[in-house]
Amino acid sequence: MTTLLIGLLGGGTLVQLIQLLIQRRSFGRKTDAEALGGEVEALEKAIATLRNNLDAEVERHDTERRRFESRIAELEGQIANLEEENRRLRKLCNGLSQ
Repeated sequence: MTTLLIGLLGGGTLVQLIQLLIQRRSFGRKTDAEALGGEVEALEKAIATLRNNLDAEVERHDTERRRFESRIAELEGQIANLEEENRRLRKLCNGLSQ
């Protein structure tokens, strides 16, 4: 088959055909590489956006956690004060009933 092609096309024509096929293949690879480059760029932008969103969410979470911890400490202080007031009033009531 190869011999028949060479015979029909001649040596120069075969070389041109091979060069054309190589160029086409090279162009296809270049096109694929450019497309992949675009996809990589889009993915990098998406990753950057997700990272920024995550950082903002972590900061919001930390702020909320600090706010809740502060409120819990405040409520624990109120509980301690109420327990102390309760003990004081019980002593007072026990003293009055005796």
